[in-house]
Order: sequence, then C-alpha cells, then structure tokens
Amino acid sequence: MNKIFLLAMLVSISGALYSTNHNGSEFNVEIFVKQYISDFNQQKDINSFFHFPVVWLVDDTSIPVMEDDTNKKLINYDKLKKSGWVKSSINDLKVIHQSKNRAFVLLDFSRLDSNNNQILRSEVMYTITKRQNDWGISIVASASPFIR
Repeated sequence: MNKIFLLAMLVSISGALYSTNHNGSEFNVEIFVKQYISDFNQQKDINSFFHFPVVWLVDDTSIPVMEDDTNKKLINYDKLKKSGWVKSSINDLKVIHQSKNRAFVLLDFSRLDSNNNQILRSEVMYTITKRQNDWGISIVASASPFIR
C-alpha cells in the first residue's frame, strides 16, 4: 500500500497534458467524477478526463501500467460489452481529500447488465490533479480487478 501511495504522489507532481475545460477556480470534484461516469455510460471518448501519462493499477497484478499515448482510447467498450455491461452506476462517491492542486476520490461503482443486474462491484481510488488550471485523472487504482 505504501508503494501505491508513493507512486500516486510521484505521478501527482509530475507534468501532464489535459485539454478539457475543468477550470480550477470553479472545479467541483464530485461533478467531475459524475460527468466522467455519464460520458463512460454513453461510450464516449473519455481521454479528456485524464492527464497523461496516466497510471492504471486495476488488474489482478501489483504492476502499474502507465499510458502516455493521448490518442489511444483508454476504454475498450467492445470488450466491456462482451462481459454483459450496459452501464455503470455510482454506489458511493467520497472525496477523501481535496486541496488546491489535488483530490483523492474513492468511488464505489457497479457495472450492470441489460436487466440492471450487477455483474461487477468495485472500489476505485482516483488521484485527480490540477495542471495549468485544468483538472484530470492522473492515477486509477483498484483493489479488485476490472476490465477496461
């Protein structure tokens, strides 16, 4: 756990790109995450919600994956739909800490099938950082694996 925290801190202070209008003076982290989930459910390109490089620690290993290609789609919706996924829902959203340049968010979410049956429930920790007055997700870490 200490290694994950240290990695989160390292990436949080490293440089990143981000171009969507998430203005620093008006930023609300809960609205940001809810919009991210809404766009995800609409199967939109969600890259604009991220700072690059972004660190993913979501599979069943302890090895983080760093994605620095801003043109690569971060979510493979076809692969996700093969699992039965139709939409995701927020079970709980907690802002653990927020400062002027960083926020830590714990999201408990479910993936649902076409009958609204839960096919996966997971908790994910987002490190959301401010770069050049724009906010973006820098680190995604989950204790339970999920498909992206």
